[in-house]
Amino acid sequence: MQNTGSPGVLLRTFTLIELLVVIAIIAILAAMLLPALNQAKGRAHQISCVGNQKQLGLSMLMYADDSNEYHVPYYRNYLEGGSAPYQWSRYIDEEYLKATDSFFCPTTPEMRAYFDSQSVSYRYFFTAYGYNYWNIGTSYRYEGNVLDTPPARLAELLMPDTTILTLDAAYRTDYTAGANNATDADSGCCNNVPHARHSDGVNILWCDGSVRYMKVTPLDPWAQLGTGANNTFWGRK
Repeated sequence: MQNTGSPGVLLRTFTLIELLVVIAIIAILAAMLLPALNQAKGRAHQISCVGNQKQLGLSMLMYADDSNEYHVPYYRNYLEGGSAPYQWSRYIDEEYLKATDSFFCPTTPEMRAYFDSQSVSYRYFFTAYGYNYWNIGTSYRYEGNVLDTPPARLAELLMPDTTILTLDAAYRTDYTAGANNATDADSGCCNNVPHARHSDGVNILWCDGSVRYMKVTPLDPWAQLGTGANNTFWGRK
């Protein structure tokens, strides 16, 4: 540090080397803090996502209470003779949830943008959470692989605390596009897959209304989640 100025006046200025040292220290501290800040941000997003699915679970259980203990059908018209698909997500939003934001994780703003760009009759196919529609939203796995079948009733689920109701999901070929279902197998008949968007894991809404996090293999989530109607997490058991 140099001293300059008139006699009797002491002025101090930093040398170039001293300034570079200070900048280097600040850069090192920032590099040390950034991962922790990112981790905290990711944790906050995950907590918000958990809250969203809890709201979905509450709304879906309210539907069951009003519907002789049937879970909400994947396509509501299948039980009511409608002529066009009326997605479970649209019905739950309009009749119970009344909060479209709850269908989207904070990490998926692009999914919300895509949703908003679509017509009302089509947009609810593209949310951030997939419904277990082969086992819960329909009886596809139990009545000849047919979607036009009733959903599960609460009493049919022997282990609701370990049976998936919804989970983080995305379109299999474009993770910026949403999904409103997910299946118990990596099958070509379904374009939607579990999406490991939270530190290589998914938030899962279970059929008892609880939400828990599970670590999965991002490119093969079924390695942990299982496949088939009678496996640990998807089937009615």
